[in-house]
Amino acid sequence: MKRWICSVLLSALAVLATCSMCTACWFIWYQPEAPQKQ
Repeated sequence: MKRWICSVLLSALAVLATCSMCTACWFIWYQPEAPQKQ
């Protein structure tokens, strides 16, 4: 019936999770080693 909605939702969720993980890893790697001033 509305199986394509589930498929699209799952694929979008997977893409979003991958993008967020890649962005987090990129930020961690790209972050300059500057001392944090509290």
